[in-house]
Amino acid sequence: MARTWAMELARANVTVNAVVPVAATEMTRAIPAFAELVEPYPDSLRKDEGFGTVHDVAPLVVFLASDASAGVTGQAIGIGGDRLALWSHPREKAVALADGGWSADAIAASWAEGVGADPETYGGPR
Repeated sequence: MARTWAMELARANVTVNAVVPVAATEMTRAIPAFAELVEPYPDSLRKDEGFGTVHDVAPLVVFLASDASAGVTGQAIGIGGDRLALWSHPREKAVALADGGWSADAIAASWAEGVGADPETYGGPR
């Protein structure tokens, strides 16, 4: 959405970026891998995994709201712990075609053996 909005809003000189926070929140505390962690986080978690707190994310938001980021648009930028990262844009991994378009039933019938056969990971159990 950020990429599309960036293209749509460029004519109005509005920049749009996606912030990818890699930080402990009340929601992430429910993830078993993070449940045992307590602040302050070990250096290895902050450096190697780029995992931190919501306070680590705030400077990126401030930067993106400033004049210093006037030319930054359409980007996905991750921040957490000691890591600041520019994420790659998504691209098609698998494609299927259906003459006349897709119905929800047709997608359901073909998903597991078609485009959904090798889903992307998202950090949770598979």
